[in-house]
Amino acid sequence: VLCVVGTVVIAINANKRKMAEESVETTEGVDIELADNLLAVPEVPLQQDAVPEINELFSAYYTAMVDGDTDTMSRLVDHLDETEILKAQETSKYIESYPTIEVYTKVGPREGTYVAYVYNEIKFKDYEKPVPGMRVYYVCTDENGEYYINEDGEESEAELNYIRELNLQDDVVDLNNRAAAAYNDMVAEDEVLRDFLMD
Repeated sequence: VLCVVGTVVIAINANKRKMAEESVETTEGVDIELADNLLAVPEVPLQQDAVPEINELFSAYYTAMVDGDTDTMSRLVDHLDETEILKAQETSKYIESYPTIEVYTKVGPREGTYVAYVYNEIKFKDYEKPVPGMRVYYVCTDENGEYYINEDGEESEAELNYIRELNLQDDVVDLNNRAAAAYNDMVAEDEVLRDFLMD
């Protein structure tokens, strides 16, 4: 009887130890997987005009938007789909210029990448005042070291999470609020502009 009881106790303890080890292995596996999917997001301030080549990229891009030059846009943007091409061709009929383009950047999730926040003012052909706006772009580097706007939609969850975290940083929120407030104030005060934008 004592031998049987001893054997049962040993078996139970061995089984508990095995389950504990498996639990640790599983937990460690989850931790490693989570670590691989999370990228550290630095708390660094927005920098204006910090990368001259990126300024040149957006200068060329917005000039192409004014001209309806979709060939240039396709060269500067990875995966410019047919809808965006048609939209660019149509809206160029109404755009006179972009008198203000301010490019702010933060370092992106991968080496050679940036998240760019472009504040701009657009001058329409049939409206006398420039209208403010802001867009966020993911800027990457190709095999030749040239910057391009990445819109291929194939970012990893880690990259998307990183960009979302950047977008929530105070200086980015302030810039976005500045553009949104300026736009909303113009639209609220000017019925002609409201009707024009609706058309």
